[in-house]
Amino acid sequence: LFVSYVGAVAATMTIGTDTKQPFAPFADTHFGTVGRSMFTLFRCFTGDCSAYDGRPLCYVIFDRYGNITIVVYWVTVMLVTFGLFNVMVACFLQNAQRAARFNDVERRRILKRERQMVHQKTQQLIKAIIDSDTARSGGCPVTVASLQISRERWQSLLSEDKVKHWLDDMGCDDRLRKKLFDKIDIDCNGVLTCAELV
Repeated sequence: LFVSYVGAVAATMTIGTDTKQPFAPFADTHFGTVGRSMFTLFRCFTGDCSAYDGRPLCYVIFDRYGNITIVVYWVTVMLVTFGLFNVMVACFLQNAQRAARFNDVERRRILKRERQMVHQKTQQLIKAIIDSDTARSGGCPVTVASLQISRERWQSLLSEDKVKHWLDDMGCDDRLRKKLFDKIDIDCNGVLTCAELV
């Protein structure tokens, strides 16, 4: 906008005041005021640089002012097209890259937080299972290393509230819970160990 305004003021003061015939009607129509000059320059910057009679405006001005018109027109179009437009594209790309970096950092932070939550919830679940197995064995302590969960024991665990809450927190729906034992049992020996749960 600033470039258009400066160019429009310069065009109005130079071309717009030209009263020599037959160029005077073109000067008044396209560069008579700053507003008209801005509109004409905008049209020339965006590719529609034609006079009111359909002729290319740059040729009309060239007939009146000569070779200097080519130099000014070329420099102006190159500055606007390859200068300002490239600056705008660079700003857009920089903002897009900044947003992508922010999203990547945010995604890693969320992933780290989810892993910490899964680790904490899994520890709580294993402790609850060990406490339950210790109570079932008549007070004989069950250690993490000796923890073994059979398929039948797993089915009974699925009905306990702590296990249900753990599975809910893990995003495990009812359909997946039926297949969960086989997915966790990596060595397919029919028994889940602490290492497999973790």
